[in-house]
Amino acid sequence: AYAHMTSDSASPLGMLFGGTVHDRAELMRQASPLTHVTPEAPPFLLVQGMHDKIVSFEDVKRFSEALKAAGVEETLFPLETGHNLGTHWDEVGRLALAFFQKHL
Repeated sequence: AYAHMTSDSASPLGMLFGGTVHDRAELMRQASPLTHVTPEAPPFLLVQGMHDKIVSFEDVKRFSEALKAAGVEETLFPLETGHNLGTHWDEVGRLALAFFQKHL
């Protein structure tokens, strides 16, 4: 799941896990949401910037697909942004409100 990430210990993952992807692969696997997808998972609303350099859109898309495969209700809302909501605050707010009204 982290093959696309740099193995540099100064990368975001390297700093979070205290080592390179190669050295900390098992710890990273255990921390990955993909490892814990089950049919019993709650519904997910995934709002993700397609140009995010910290959390890749492909990783979120892979998580979304794993949830679907497990039969978990999920909504993936891609944004044409990076690691922020940009000008989409109102739109995402309405989406989140509708999601919470449905699921809470």
